[in-house]
Amino acid sequence: MKATTYQRANHKANRPKVASFRHNLEHRGSVSAELLYYWAWQVSLAILLLVTVEFLQRVNGPFHAYTREQFHVVRWCIGTNLFAAWLISTYARRQLWSCGLLKTLIADALISLLPVVPAILAHLSGSTEWLIDAFNLAIGTFLLLKCAALTFYVCHNATYRPSIRQSTYIFAATFLTLATFARWYNMSEVPQADESHYTLLTYSLIHDHDFDLTNNYAERDYAEQFPGLIVLCRRDRWGAAAIILPCAA
Repeated sequence: MKATTYQRANHKANRPKVASFRHNLEHRGSVSAELLYYWAWQVSLAILLLVTVEFLQRVNGPFHAYTREQFHVVRWCIGTNLFAAWLISTYARRQLWSCGLLKTLIADALISLLPVVPAILAHLSGSTEWLIDAFNLAIGTFLLLKCAALTFYVCHNATYRPSIRQSTYIFAATFLTLATFARWYNMSEVPQADESHYTLLTYSLIHDHDFDLTNNYAERDYAEQFPGLIVLCRRDRWGAAAIILPCAA
């Protein structure tokens, strides 16, 4: 009689543990399903974006180095999407960060579509300055929204006592955003003021073996480093000659 009573009491005491175990299994199953659809979307989108970039790059035909750098930045953004997806998935499965997971996955999936906009702008930009500005605006918007999605996820799962894993997530998200920003900034850095004229002068000296820049300006040899359009004035030619001739003599 006592043994039977003890078994019943032990069985009742184990019921919450069994229910909690079943709940954890169901929760892991739902998280796995969400991550599966999320990764299917991210991989398919990455392949589609890469194909789009290669297609636009081939259709664009001959282009200068600045446009090539723009396409490199778009590829970097595709890698940013995949790395952010890996970061979110790792913490969802290993650290059981479930708060706000579905909203984060949906938001990040939509944000991952944005690199197609700068890819099209890179194809159309050429030497049009407002399209170049639109490209930079699209990249900046993508980075801000990506950082916002990663921050939203960590804020919903943060604890009062920060752990090493939580700090690692914050570091990885910050590093991802800043690394992409650095690559973009390196691309957008162009010669300022009269630097483009001096670089073109060096180009003419190396390739044409002269200081006559008329043909270089006409053929836009400066487009390798300066994507804009430089209008050559007669005063600029005589001014350059006045500076160079004493040195040549």
